[in-house]
Amino acid sequence: YTNQPIYLAIYLPINLSINLSISLILCLCSCMHARMYVLSCRLDLSNNSLKELIAHTNLHRLQRLDASHNEIELTSFTLMHSLRFCNLSFNRLTFLSDLQHLKRLRYLDLSHNLISAGFDALAHLHNLLTLDLSFNRIWFPTITDVRSIDFEWFSFDLS
Repeated sequence: YTNQPIYLAIYLPINLSINLSISLILCLCSCMHARMYVLSCRLDLSNNSLKELIAHTNLHRLQRLDASHNEIELTSFTLMHSLRFCNLSFNRLTFLSDLQHLKRLRYLDLSHNLISAGFDALAHLHNLLTLDLSFNRIWFPTITDVRSIDFEWFSFDLS
């Protein structure tokens, strides 16, 4: 085990799965986007030491992502248009952002994080069927002037 980042060059046909779970990956560096051509539908990065998850152009066909059990504090999904399943549980996320690009997302697990803000970003996920926000820092009493939160798929009555 070293503290050096692992650089990957992956060229795979479509419809294969890539399992990099428990691979001691510390980061997906900015230079990685030039080398990582993931045409796969599934990518497992769980149980590593990732601090951030930034999508690059080469992940635009990714449909399933498991990046659970890392140390992720920052995410960017700008170019993950095909993503349908995303597991980011057991990380260090504190707010939700950049979710408007995930138009096809159906399953999102954000449980066991530190999320306390950015919930308005969920309004853009029109195809979402399952959302897990359990074990986060959600405090509804801090919401003032709001009696209810209403999304197409669920609602909260705060009165």
